[in-house]
This record gives sequence, C-alpha cells and structure tokens, in this order.
Amino acid sequence: MFQQTFLIATALSLSLYGAPEPNVSPSPLVTFDATHARSTEDAQKAQAACAKSLGKKITSQNSIGMILQLIPSGEFIMGSSDVELAHVTKEDKYYAGEDEGPRHKVQLTKPFSIGRFEVTQDQWMTVMGRNPSFFSETGKGKSFTARLDTTRLPVESVSWFDAVEFCNKLSALEGLPQFNELSQVRRGDQSSIQSATVRVLGGLGYRLPTEAEWEFACRAGTQTPFHFGARSDGSESNLGEGALGGPQKAPHHKCTTIVGSYGANSFGLFDMHGNVGEWCEDFQNGGVYKGRGTLTVDPRGYQYEKEGREKYWTIRGGSWESNVVSGQSGSRNANRAYPGISRIGFRVAKTESQPRQNP
Repeated sequence: MFQQTFLIATALSLSLYGAPEPNVSPSPLVTFDATHARSTEDAQKAQAACAKSLGKKITSQNSIGMILQLIPSGEFIMGSSDVELAHVTKEDKYYAGEDEGPRHKVQLTKPFSIGRFEVTQDQWMTVMGRNPSFFSETGKGKSFTARLDTTRLPVESVSWFDAVEFCNKLSALEGLPQFNELSQVRRGDQSSIQSATVRVLGGLGYRLPTEAEWEFACRAGTQTPFHFGARSDGSESNLGEGALGGPQKAPHHKCTTIVGSYGANSFGLFDMHGNVGEWCEDFQNGGVYKGRGTLTVDPRGYQYEKEGREKYWTIRGGSWESNVVSGQSGSRNANRAYPGISRIGFRVAKTESQPRQNP
C-alpha cells in the first residue's frame, strides 16, 4: 500500500466552490430543516421548493443517461442515535460504532445533486472503457449473476482513486471543470489507480459526496435507523443475511442486484441501504465527531487528518455482504483506497450553482 498525500486548499478565506460574481446577488434559497421534519412529505416539499428557487428540476439527466436528484441545503442531526448504537454487539467484527457519536447538528449551505442510483457498470464502461467488476459478464463472480442484466448492476471493485478519476472524466464529458486534481498517479492491476496526489480544486464538477451530504440525502428527514423505518427484514434493501427488529422475510442474494430493485427514499434515491457500500469524499477519522460544537458547517473529514498518513476512506450504506447493522443511516465504515473490492461502489454528486440576479 502506497501512502497518499492529500493536499488541502491553503487559503481558508477562499470559498471551496469559487468566489461569487461581482455586482450580483443570489436569489432567495430554500433550505430544509430536517431536525424538525415531521413526515417524509416535508423532505419532498423542501426539495420541490428548492428546485423552484433555483429554477431547476428536481430530477435531471446528463449526457450518459445518469439520473440525478436535487437535494436542498439544510440542517440535520448527524451520527448514530442511541437506538442505532444499541444494535451494536461486542462480537460484531464488521462494525465498531464508537466513531459514530456524539450526534451533532450539521448545516449544509449548498444545494447539491446526487445520483439517483449507484453508478452502473454500463455508465462506468461508457466513461472509462473497461469493467473491473467482480459481478460482471466476464468477472469472477459471473456465476452469481448469470440471469441478470449486468450492465444495470452497480460497478464495484474500483478504488477510491478510480471513483475520483471517473468523476473527473464525467466532468470533462459534461463540459465542467474537475473538482479534484489527480497527479503522480500510480496504477496497479487492470489500470486501477493504487496511489495518487489529490488536490481539491472545488467548483461545480462531479465528485463523491461528503459523509455529511450522504447521510443527509439518505435520511431524507427521517430519524429512524433506516430511511424506510426502524426494522430491516430483507425485503427493503440488498443487505447481507440477517434482519433487524423482526424475522427475515427475503433471501440473502449473496451478490449485487440491479439498481433500483428496492424502494426509493423521500428524496427519490435508491439503494442507500445495501447493494454496494459507497465511497465518500472524506477519509475515515475515528474522532471526527468528538469535540465538535453544537453546529458544524459543511464538514469535510479530510480536514481533520494530518498529511502523509495511510488513510482509510469512508464508506456508507452497507452492502450485499455486510451485516444489517452496517447498513443503518448513521453507520460509518472504511477501507483502504486501493485495491477495490466487490462490496464497494459509489454514486456521484455535484454542487448546484445558485442563479444570480443583477441588482
């Protein structure tokens, strides 16, 4: 494993998303206070109001057919609740729980779009020209998915750096500047990136969601362990074998499933629990929640870690292989950036620009 150096923007006074245009002022922006949401309809109303204030649609589609959902800016309580943490057992070798609290209020100041689905093998092939997936037509796990349209399965077995490279290439296809710059790239098997120097440029290009954005989008105003409720019986998500809060009602697939096979949350997002764990922009820091104040604004995990150390990048959502507890909304998991494995994929995100009006 090569060490990775992560370069952070040096001028704190500069906006990560660029300076505003001169002599203009933004239009009023609708935000979603998820800390006081009373029903799933509150999330949908805020989403619709945000789209109206931005002059955009809730659902959009890019040049490769990828569908994205608009997520409003807003506030929510981040971290695992006592109910979620109560599910953790000492014998659980896949899950720790100590780094998921204390819960704290987070403010996201920028609306963003995020993939309705996890990036599929077809979309990956369109952009990257190769398919590293274990559960692909020619992959080592092809016997598990012989009757499935593997192009609609999520891409997996990609490193964190591969996911960033995909976002950069997709940005180029869409005529957007890249959000992260990769240099000193070293590749391993199947051209997968095993190490690189990464510099955050910011802007409106495609990127991975931050942990806070991911959890805000996943919860969609809910406070339960899953966006579909307090229980998981196997019928609502492709999580590993086992159930939470009741008996198991559906079989364990033991492989990925076609994206969108289960119900969406109130923001219109599918597979936020299970299928593949999803790379986030942040790397894992066990103490990132500790010592925070009552309100944290636009948190980014890599700001809390020193350069030059081996990093475990954050994964959210659980997978087809992980246990049910690891799929809870507040659960944090992590893995080395390289190599990719069959239980990890990703979805894209991008910050949405706010319309500007002449005074």
